[in-house]
Amino acid sequence: MYAYGRGVPKDNVLAYMWVNIAGANGHDVEKLREILTGLMSQADIAKAQEMTTQYIKDHPDVY
Repeated sequence: MYAYGRGVPKDNVLAYMWVNIAGANGHDVEKLREILTGLMSQADIAKAQEMTTQYIKDHPDVY
């Protein structure tokens, strides 16, 4: 949804975070992650990675 702006404002950082979370849950997300990586700065990717780590830390019951 965030990658395409469907129902929410388009946000590649949040999209990347949710793609990471989906990947951690066993979903095949490599194609979308590759697309997002090409659209993002290294700083945005690092921010998304930090957000992913924090989300997983804050929601241990999901993993």
